[in-house]
Amino acid sequence: MFLKPALLFTLILASALALEEHYDRDGNKMHYCPSCATKGYVLKRWLMQHSESGQSMGWFDWRGSNCEEGVVFVVPCSNACLTVTVEKQRGGTEYEYVGSMQECSDQMIHGSPDLPAGTDYKAYNQSKVFVAKRMGHRITYNFTRQSYIDIHSSMTYDIKDHEVVVLTERKIRKLSAWTYRDWLMVASLVIMGCLISFCCRALFCQVKASKPRVIRRADGVEDIRCEVLTEQNPTAPDEEKESEQVAEKKDDIAEESVEKAKEDSPV
Repeated sequence: MFLKPALLFTLILASALALEEHYDRDGNKMHYCPSCATKGYVLKRWLMQHSESGQSMGWFDWRGSNCEEGVVFVVPCSNACLTVTVEKQRGGTEYEYVGSMQECSDQMIHGSPDLPAGTDYKAYNQSKVFVAKRMGHRITYNFTRQSYIDIHSSMTYDIKDHEVVVLTERKIRKLSAWTYRDWLMVASLVIMGCLISFCCRALFCQVKASKPRVIRRADGVEDIRCEVLTEQNPTAPDEEKESEQVAEKKDDIAEESVEKAKEDSPV
């Protein structure tokens, strides 16, 4: 009834406190108890501190807490945690819930007619439940050695290593998994490689198409020309050869004419 979902706030706070260890005067490790009270319980202070009945019980300032809403303080404790529930009798065997309190039992109850005599409840370290009826109320004392805060803390420690392994494995998978950015980068590199290869090939073909050619003229001088082949005039080298041959023939005819004229002329 009292452990509502709002206790998540308490559990988170307990997780933070669980990182710190507390020890009592004897060097024993302490555990944790919730500390809270409802408004209905605070209004029953006269009942829980009724000295005429032999009730001697400590009282704390629980302002800001509410056990029903799960808003509690967390306190270190050497002995059992204590939960006190107060119910008002409405008639016969019917009782109506009034309020409750949770606290560490250390030095809490100095004497009470509601509890069996002969026991030191200021240092009670057992898990037991006592129910008493007094002054038209039913009062339940629930002593527990391990509170839900302790259970949560132990569970946190038990699964801590497992959580670290799982988180590490997830991070590794996330780092090694291919995303759309990785595929985009690979595609960009492939496209860039194709463009560079195409440009290099085009440049190589252009250089190969333009190559020097040595032409020996009639006067014995070597003429270096650059032969350029184009699609518009693929027969350019053949025409140039024909023109050279015609020029050579003309030169030969001219030389023969000069020699013949020398032979015919009188000395």
